[in-house]
Amino acid sequence: MTGKKEDSYTKDTTLGIDAGYSKIGFSAVTDNKELISGKMELRNDISKKLDERKKYRRQRRHRNTRYREPRFDNRTKEEGGVVSSFNQTQKKNTHIRLVKKIKKLLPIDETVVEVANFDQQKMKNPEISGVKYQQGTLQGYNVKNYLLEKFDYECAYCSKSDVPLEVEHITPKSRGGSDRVSNLTISCVDCNQEKGQTNCKRVWVSKDTRKSRRILEGNSLYEPNAVENSQRTRMQTYTRTHNQEEKTGRRNRKISHQRCFRDCWQC
Repeated sequence: MTGKKEDSYTKDTTLGIDAGYSKIGFSAVTDNKELISGKMELRNDISKKLDERKKYRRQRRHRNTRYREPRFDNRTKEEGGVVSSFNQTQKKNTHIRLVKKIKKLLPIDETVVEVANFDQQKMKNPEISGVKYQQGTLQGYNVKNYLLEKFDYECAYCSKSDVPLEVEHITPKSRGGSDRVSNLTISCVDCNQEKGQTNCKRVWVSKDTRKSRRILEGNSLYEPNAVENSQRTRMQTYTRTHNQEEKTGRRNRKISHQRCFRDCWQC
């Protein structure tokens, strides 16, 4: 009953995958009919849960083995893979598992993957072109001098100028903040100590509207774009190594911006 008849015929079926950071769109179609379609939500909380697990494990292990050397020789990289975070690997594997499950249900002959190719520098500065790509934000500055000039040699929070100023993280590293210059600001010692490990976006804003805009807008994160850029080659490698005919469509920065502007469900 479950075997395939020798004289059976199946229509050519194409599977379309719209790869994304938080959602995956998929649709399987024949020449004149859609067989299945939908969207899949991706998990974005795994990294946080892994950090929490690591914290509890470290506490348990270091009670009696506080001087044990850290392990480094029991981790391997998958063949053909690249060094990446667990978040990127998990999202890639979720895409692949979805393709495998659909293949079990339908006779897929062709897979079309729509992937993104984001230009992060263009997203930050739409006017950039040519040699400006090689001239970074800190050209001609060190970090502190750049921040001092950016915030007019005043504390970004209280606007004091006659006190010692120091470099400060907008989003603390303990909350996932990075050392990139867009996540740094300049502040006096008192404001830095009072702010502590709190998130600037929720609690701390400057009294100066212009400075507040610089602080909050300059701290935009590009993790989703970076994940999708790395995901592009991985999906191509999977379809080719599994003898699956593959076509790749690219979604550029302008198209993605238009989708978000029109409140489209897939980002």
